[in-house]
Amino acid sequence: MAVTKIWAKGTRGEAKNRKFTAKTNRDGFYVLNRKVSGSTNNKTNHAQNKVYVSSLDETWNLLKTDEYVINLVCDEGTRALRSKGNVLVEKVSC
Repeated sequence: MAVTKIWAKGTRGEAKNRKFTAKTNRDGFYVLNRKVSGSTNNKTNHAQNKVYVSSLDETWNLLKTDEYVINLVCDEGTRALRSKGNVLVEKVSC
C-alpha cells in the first residue's frame, strides 16, 4: 500500500482543529527530525537532526521506528512536529 497523506489536527490554542499536513519543502523533500533526548544541547529541531526524504512511504517508514518526528504545516503556514502516534496516515492499494 502506498501512503498518500500524513496529517494531524491541531490540539491547542490557535492551532486547535486546524489540519496539519506533510508537505514537501521548496527542494521537494519531506522533512523529519531525529528525536534527541532532552539531556543534551543538541535539540530535536536543530539543523543537524533534520532528515530529508523524497516520498511519503519513506517518511512513514522512518516515523514507524519511533526515532523521528515529522514537520507538518497547516494552510495558514503554522508548523507542528508530530510523532508516529499523533498522525493519521492515508494509504491506497497499489
